[in-house]
Amino acid sequence: MLSFLKVLSVVKEQVGRALEIQPATFEQFRNKLQHLTYAEITNIWQQERRHKEEFESQARPIVYVFTHFLSVVHMSVDLHLNFQNFTWNTILLKYTQGKEKG
Repeated sequence: MLSFLKVLSVVKEQVGRALEIQPATFEQFRNKLQHLTYAEITNIWQQERRHKEEFESQARPIVYVFTHFLSVVHMSVDLHLNFQNFTWNTILLKYTQGKEKG
């Protein structure tokens, strides 16, 4: 049963990749199928797996650096907004206290 599923997945991949080129005739489709052998499909899968693993190994540090950068930016914006609120509250307090005295 396992080998049947493997053969079925290879055939599905062959047909899918043969249709990617959008053949104009059935002959072009059949020729592309003949060039996509089991060995070729497994080689493509290995290359894709290697590329995916390589990308994922590089993506983790990038995501970490980006997350750290965003947290620093968030803290900076938060501090700026707090300072801005403090400044406005001080101005408002001086203005309202000045009105009460006069």
